[in-house]
Amino acid sequence: MMRYFAAGGRIMMRVIVLTVILTTLTVAQTAPSTVSATGKVSSHFTAEKGLVPFAFTIRNDSAAELRDLQIVNLPNGYDLLPQLSIDPTPACADTSSQSANPNPIYKCLPAGQSLVVWGNFQAQSTHKAQTLLIVLHWKARTKTAIPAGKNNTQTETEEKESSLAVDLGENEVQSWWWVDVSDYLPFVVPVIAALAIAVLTFLFNWRLASNSRRTEVLKQMLTQMQNYGSKFYMPMSSAAQGLEEELSENLNNRKNPATPQSFFFFLLLQRTMLDLLGEIGGAFFSDNRGEVLAGACWGEIFNWFYPEGRATTLYLTAYAAAKVITPRSDFEEFSSRFVVQPDPLILANPTIDRCWTEFAKSMSKRQNSTNQSEKVAELIILLSAFSKVVDCEINRVNKYWYPSVVSTRANPDVRKKLHQLASDGKISRWKTFRYFWPWERE
Repeated sequence: MMRYFAAGGRIMMRVIVLTVILTTLTVAQTAPSTVSATGKVSSHFTAEKGLVPFAFTIRNDSAAELRDLQIVNLPNGYDLLPQLSIDPTPACADTSSQSANPNPIYKCLPAGQSLVVWGNFQAQSTHKAQTLLIVLHWKARTKTAIPAGKNNTQTETEEKESSLAVDLGENEVQSWWWVDVSDYLPFVVPVIAALAIAVLTFLFNWRLASNSRRTEVLKQMLTQMQNYGSKFYMPMSSAAQGLEEELSENLNNRKNPATPQSFFFFLLLQRTMLDLLGEIGGAFFSDNRGEVLAGACWGEIFNWFYPEGRATTLYLTAYAAAKVITPRSDFEEFSSRFVVQPDPLILANPTIDRCWTEFAKSMSKRQNSTNQSEKVAELIILLSAFSKVVDCEINRVNKYWYPSVVSTRANPDVRKKLHQLASDGKISRWKTFRYFWPWERE
């Protein structure tokens, strides 16, 4: 019984092995054969109008003969130069060709053979890196035996058209000037970087030294600037503001601008300016833009009062009368010392009285003027602009003492006038913008 079981097992194993062998042979015979192609460009970068060498291999693993191999599609922006090279040269039984394609490869590729093709593209325009694809096209020709009788067989030829896309890799087309520059980049970039670092280091050290010198000068000048502010700039700004307020009130109420109060502030402004010029020679601020604007405002105020210059009677009498009053007085002190009769105004000092007569005559003439530059409203804008600039420069020094400084406020007419004066004073737009940036609108 055991012998029967052993014999049966051996027979079963032989059947299984035979079945596996037959199945393998059947699969091998029915496995489809293919046509494949691989390729590559020689470089990933090229110049405009430059050549891009390429090569690809076609392998015919099918049972058919490939006829009329050709390239039917080229990468966008590239032209194919004629005379492609191939190796080896296939042996074709029938060399006739019906293809009229301008980019032929070869007339045939027999089954089981491969073919290497190489040539050159020409780049037409610059572009970023892109994949270069070409499309191959051929006709697969197969022959099939047809029985035609006893001991007689005929063949039938069948053709099928096929195509295949071949990836040649990426390529980037650069302009000629960039290609020329990029050749020197490995040498130029380190040199430029070193020079840039050296220049930036020099500029940083120079700026640091300049700031250090400026800081040291400001330390030495800070006390002096504060003394100038309290002794000259603040009284001068207060006089300008007082005259502006009196003239504005009289203008709004349609009154005569020549009043005892406006006359007092006129003399006080003249006196503070005479003291400034006499002791330190002019206004010295921590910002040159402020000096330019204040000087321009005062120049126009001076021309408004004395259009004919210093030889006029008003200037001579005002110059003499301004020396009589004290620079830190107020209108009450001025009235108690010099006013004998308020209406009509009679003054005890003959010098001041003569100046009042000329002042009233000039203001009455300006009140009735039709010229815009001679009107009292123009003087009010100039006085406001002058006092605003002086106040701004006084507060600029105080920023080293207080965490925050009161912002300067100005109405649109004053800001417009100051921008005009800044332009006339050759102050650039950027510097003008930075100067008035902290200012607020009234």
